[in-house]
Amino acid sequence: MVHADVFKMFKDEQGNFMATLANDLKGLLSLYDAAYLGTPQDEVLDEAIEFGKSKLKAILAADSDLDPIFARRVSHALKTPMYRRMRRLEARLYIAIYEEDRENHNNSILELAKLDFHLLQLIHQEEIRIISK
Repeated sequence: MVHADVFKMFKDEQGNFMATLANDLKGLLSLYDAAYLGTPQDEVLDEAIEFGKSKLKAILAADSDLDPIFARRVSHALKTPMYRRMRRLEARLYIAIYEEDRENHNNSILELAKLDFHLLQLIHQEEIRIISK
């Protein structure tokens, strides 16, 4: 387990999160998601959530050149933090996002993810069929 004080390295001399963090969009999104894993006593993580939320909302509102795939991830993260989501339900969303990212995706991994998702659906359908008899 990592102590919340690690996040203090992202702060400037005045105790505010560094404005340069907003330049690394993936890092900012990761900081925002990670901050939700704190405990109520971790004030620095509460500050990180507020900082991340405000910067991510501003980026979504202002940046029309933002990659649409990344914009979708940010929008989804702002609606529901990652730790509150059901992993299997999120798989469907991320399969679609991963598939759209043609320049960075691996076809074998994509195909495996789709097969895994569909296999699990078939198992659930079979269980529902058995229960409903």
